[in-house]
Amino acid sequence: MSNSEGSVNKGDIGESSKKLNEDEYSICFENTTHIMNALKEARMKSREMIFSIYHSLKMLLDIISRMNRKLEDKNIKRNDKRKEKVNDL
Repeated sequence: MSNSEGSVNKGDIGESSKKLNEDEYSICFENTTHIMNALKEARMKSREMIFSIYHSLKMLLDIISRMNRKLEDKNIKRNDKRKEKVNDL
């Protein structure tokens, strides 16, 4: 068969398969690069989110500790007033 009828010479198969393999490797490399960049970006986003959660929790703990101090101060004042009333009687 001749090339005009759609057949391929043995030399053409080897060259085209080499080119195909090179293209596959370059596509694989590009995909790997994209995957690595996507993972890096996802890791950075996760890190930022965890850092944000950390700061939010820190603020909440600060607010809770202030509230506890105020409640303790009120309880101490109430106890002092009760003691004064008992002493006055």
